[in-house]
Amino acid sequence: PPPTPPPMPPPMPPARKNELASDDSSLHTAGPAIQAYSIHVGNISEAIRDVSDENFAGVDKSLNIDESICEHYTQILFLIAEMGYPVDLESILFTRDELMGYYKKDILANKDELIFDEDFIDDFPDKINSFIRNYCSPK
Repeated sequence: PPPTPPPMPPPMPPARKNELASDDSSLHTAGPAIQAYSIHVGNISEAIRDVSDENFAGVDKSLNIDESICEHYTQILFLIAEMGYPVDLESILFTRDELMGYYKKDILANKDELIFDEDFIDDFPDKINSFIRNYCSPK
């Protein structure tokens, strides 16, 4: 008789909510190329001018960021600014993975010391995907 094949490995455990479980395949490219993005300042400026839009609550018209404001897009913009400091926001290039890395390093690693509640932290990966779709340009 033919040899018995080796047993199948156990299934991977489901991703925890704070990890990269919130993947958006539309933000990834096939193959080894990694998509870089830059901030579309025009779209952000429009959102800031729209007083009915609660996004960017901690960002003024000059794009000064108040990092003490607990609002996702304000915090994402702050993370991006920290990634490229002291470079102008428009000229910073970043990937989704880099931004997620900053989220893990700055938000998840310090969640006990920050002002954010668990729901805010859990929603962060989805908000990063939304921010990239709505306020960034592929490069």
